[in-house]
Amino acid sequence: MVGLKGFLFHQLARAVAEDPEVLHDWHADPQSAVTYLETWQAARTAPTLMSEAEAEASVPPMPVTTGSSIHRTGLGFNPLNLSSEAFYPKAQHELAVPPRARFTVVINNRDKLKLTQDHAGAPLPAPKMERIWNFIETDPRGYLTSLAYHNPNSDPLPQTDEGNIYDCGAWSYKAEPYPILKKRNGPLTPEGTMKLFEEAGAREGRDIIVSPDMMILDGLDSPQVAREKIEISYQFARAMKPLAGAHRLMAVTHGSFEQRHEMMEHYLDLGYRHIALGSLALKSSRDPYFVYRCVEDALQYRAQVPDLYIHVLGVSSIKWAATLTHLGVDSFDGSSMYMSAFTAGSFLQYVPEDPNLLKKYRIVENVPGSDELPPCHCPACSAMRAEGWDTRAQGGTLRDPSGRPYNGGNEANMGRAVHNINMYLRALQDVQARILAGDESLLVKRDRYEAARERRDNLERPMERLLN
Repeated sequence: MVGLKGFLFHQLARAVAEDPEVLHDWHADPQSAVTYLETWQAARTAPTLMSEAEAEASVPPMPVTTGSSIHRTGLGFNPLNLSSEAFYPKAQHELAVPPRARFTVVINNRDKLKLTQDHAGAPLPAPKMERIWNFIETDPRGYLTSLAYHNPNSDPLPQTDEGNIYDCGAWSYKAEPYPILKKRNGPLTPEGTMKLFEEAGAREGRDIIVSPDMMILDGLDSPQVAREKIEISYQFARAMKPLAGAHRLMAVTHGSFEQRHEMMEHYLDLGYRHIALGSLALKSSRDPYFVYRCVEDALQYRAQVPDLYIHVLGVSSIKWAATLTHLGVDSFDGSSMYMSAFTAGSFLQYVPEDPNLLKKYRIVENVPGSDELPPCHCPACSAMRAEGWDTRAQGGTLRDPSGRPYNGGNEANMGRAVHNINMYLRALQDVQARILAGDESLLVKRDRYEAARERRDNLERPMERLLN
């Protein structure tokens, strides 16, 4: 046990040495240090996987050969030996006019990349912590950030013309009986929440701030608990309204279809004109028909209230991006492309001819310097490569004198996370341009999922009668 504690302490010390600001974050939120260690350990022990498309292919896998050097070849990542420019193409379609639906990039102001040299390659007097939004290659139409992960002593988010969204952080207190930012600000109050939004830099008349809400946990919360959570959300919604001033104030719906319908009507009666549909991320893959119904129901209200703004939280796969663009929601967000860089070692490739436009690789043991994936030249990958970090490897650095992958570095992981955002934004530009041109091949098929839901219900009803 002593050895294990020393081992973990050494890893935490290494992280602090690389990024001294992280110590402040861990002090404010100790759970984030635990999350860091869990993510690092998972990435350290995870097996190497082929890309998802390769795994599904019927052709036999190429033999893996490992020489005396650190290079691994024959993994089949780039069988056509494409150049970097061909392997990571730019978006193939131009957006002459932006669609109504905008994607807000999920980000927080604590995320940064450490640079030790300037653009000319000359050493800096001291390492510079550069915010990651400076490495996103196109200007997003907005950002979404959470109070739960905001650092009040760091730079505010970049301003955007269409406005950013400042969330109250409900995911961070989903298991709590009341809105609370643990170890930092304690239980939220309407007045305290408004102060936090203002300190975070939310602009009146431009940015959207989210009234504290309570997530209803599907299958876990009893009807009584769900009711209590809805009432707490209502209490905050009523109290926040007179405090918001000229801020664009948003309320969030959760729960069953009927509960969401009720909450929508209640918020409209309170005068809300910005509504977010929450807790749909998991259901977007498990029960797409439910998500479709919720979005369509919200849009029916917007048909009656033209200035109603509809945001969909946490739903951003390419097919859903196409569908939400087609349906005409006002905005949507998602962080899976970003978080999977840490939790799964995911490295995305934008592939215009692929049905899903994105191909995912898991680069847990794709060692530094491997020639299996060409080097990417997006701003994040280029900057990290100049620093000696390889975003194609899990925490790998080219400067490791032992010639083996180093699995503790934050820079390669963070750089890969921004790389994934860049690849997603290329794919998103294509899919939205195709939707505006009338291409419906990427849409989530409502009728198909409706029929599947009906078949499932028909199978479940006889079993319910037997049990009851």
